Amino acid sequence: MIKHKGKLCGKYKRTNLKAVFLIHNQFARKLKKSISEARSVFEESVAHSENRKKLYKYIRSSLSSKVTVPLLQKDDGTFCGSQSESAEVLHDSFSKVHSIEPKSDHMPEILIPRIRTDVKDV
Repeated sequence: MIKHKGKLCGKYKRTNLKAVFLIHNQFARKLKKSISEARSVFEESVAHSENRKKLYKYIRSSLSSKVTVPLLQKDDGTFCGSQSESAEVLHDSFSKVHSIEPKSDHMPEILIPRIRTDVKDV
């Protein structure tokens, strides 16, 4: 049915007739409705299935999306053009916020004991 829709679209582009356009639109609406119904039937069958792997697979596939880093603005106001420039901007930003603590062998003294060694309440 999807191939038929594509053929109708191609026919309209070749002929540029209004009648073909109307046929294409009508068929596209029917196709959209049937796809929507088929999707809902499939979702119902997956939801009521005893096979939980099928359900979780469908949920993961519908939720997964490609995560990208948006364009970052440099300090001078221009936008980064490459991934390496974006990495440099992120590095500079994080290095301003986070600091490296000095290394030492001395541990701070805890003034409040966590474990009481005396038994006076018993």
